[in-house]
Amino acid sequence: ASAELHRSIAQAELGAPASADEVNQRVSRLESHLHISKIESANVIQVEYSDRDPNRAAQVLKALLNGYFRQRADVLTSGRASFLGEQRDSVRAQLDRVNEQIAAYEKQNGVVDVTEQITGAVALDNRLHQAQQEAEAALEDSRRTAQVLSENASGVPKEIEIFSDNTEAAHAIGTMQASLLQLEAKRADLASRYMSGSPFIQQVDAQIAELKTAIAAQKNDLMTARRTGYNTYRDTVDARLVQAQATLAGAEARRAVLNRQVAASGERLKSLIAVSDTLARLKMQRDLLADTLKTYSEQLEQARVQQDQATTAGSTNVRIIEAPVPPSRRNNPPLLLIAASVFTAVLIAGVTIVVLSSLRDTFLSPQEAERGMGLPVLCDLPAAAPGAARPDARRYGRLIAAITGLPIADGGKVVLLLTPNSQSEIDRTAEGLTAALAQRSPGKVALLRLNESTGPVEEAMSNTTQENGVVLLSVPVSLQRKYLLQLFAGLRSQYDQVVVTAPPSFSSSESLDISPFADMILLVLQAEQTRRPVAEEIVAQVSGMGRRVSGLVLTARRHLIPAWLYHRVLDRRPAAVQSAA
Repeated sequence: ASAELHRSIAQAELGAPASADEVNQRVSRLESHLHISKIESANVIQVEYSDRDPNRAAQVLKALLNGYFRQRADVLTSGRASFLGEQRDSVRAQLDRVNEQIAAYEKQNGVVDVTEQITGAVALDNRLHQAQQEAEAALEDSRRTAQVLSENASGVPKEIEIFSDNTEAAHAIGTMQASLLQLEAKRADLASRYMSGSPFIQQVDAQIAELKTAIAAQKNDLMTARRTGYNTYRDTVDARLVQAQATLAGAEARRAVLNRQVAASGERLKSLIAVSDTLARLKMQRDLLADTLKTYSEQLEQARVQQDQATTAGSTNVRIIEAPVPPSRRNNPPLLLIAASVFTAVLIAGVTIVVLSSLRDTFLSPQEAERGMGLPVLCDLPAAAPGAARPDARRYGRLIAAITGLPIADGGKVVLLLTPNSQSEIDRTAEGLTAALAQRSPGKVALLRLNESTGPVEEAMSNTTQENGVVLLSVPVSLQRKYLLQLFAGLRSQYDQVVVTAPPSFSSSESLDISPFADMILLVLQAEQTRRPVAEEIVAQVSGMGRRVSGLVLTARRHLIPAWLYHRVLDRRPAAVQSAA
């Protein structure tokens, strides 16, 4: 039985003037007294309802069965199969378009196996950088060699002295010097026999003076015969210098070619990485459409089988074996049987909780989220009751401390909130966080909502409102990069903290393109709804863009069992079970 059927029975019992609270109470009472079970030995479903008044119990069961058959007839005759067929065909067309986009994009960018191509491009880039370093070393060696040869060549003369002869002049000087020695010996002999003023001595002195004058004049007029010739070693030096200069020119040309090749390799590698990111997003969208197509196909087959069963032989395949009638006596079990049933139910419930917790891939608590994702949970928000106010600001204390601890840059800090598929939870988180930040810095906190709307960009960027000390802005998520740079530069200069919310990443591929502008990236997970593979995919995509997710925000958390039992059963279960969870 469905909740709508229970609500319709409760409203029929209470009448039209009943309020919503009264209807909810009656529905809770109905569901607590209703028990539906399947008899294993036969293809039979047993429906029981307990009440102090047996006639009322019989009336409730009759109303329940009548409502069930009416709803079943509506389901089988309302064109469910045709609706599911249309939905399946629509999803199939979307899947075909995505496959065509992937094939066209790969053909446009010349991609066959992007992973292998990136690996080859990285290896080529490494070889080019190594060759570039070797070319730089060879160029420096050639430049030094050419410099040394040029310096040495400047000191090598073009002509050298081959022959030098001054024999005749030297012989004449030698003869005059011998005569001078004889005159000096003669004067010494005369000086021993005569006075110094003797005419003989004066005559010898005059001869000695004349001879010395002649020797001095002869030395000044000394002639030397010299012969010079071409220096052949200069040709060797010039040849080596020309060779060194040629080697230097070749090294410079090789370095220029390698520089161009390294630049081209870097651009190609960046292009392949960008193509890989785009293909990853397209393939993720294709996988989601494939899963949706499979679900619609299964539901369509089930609807067709049910429709065939309902129309076979003109009668339904469900019938009532025993109509509900008031019991003739009480059928309450003995106290011991009740106690055993309660104990068995508690035991089965505990085992079921452990088994289900080991098989599910969603998160129930911050501890599970931290173990599963390897990231800290900076904020834990309970499930919001209908009409309840935003969460207490103290719940954002750890998150605000992390934001405050960010390195101080030029201007304010930008915090980006990402979520796979829950727009309401990310809006609720952003509103509570900005309200808590505004208590510390009124008028210096901004909330930027990126939506999928279209319109004039300048009008959207200038349209701002203020609520409870928080400045609110809303712009399209598909802004061009120049507008994004202008937008975030203006926000950083005007506000201390800027909280940015992006559309769910599975409905808008541009949400992740905002991550390079954020100082902190937070992933918002909805308890019991967000699957771990989906969250891990978003973290991997952010890492692929050169950024990292700083932490998690767990929202819509409910305490399905008492906290002490939860910590005892789930958080302290064996390590093998924890790893399976």
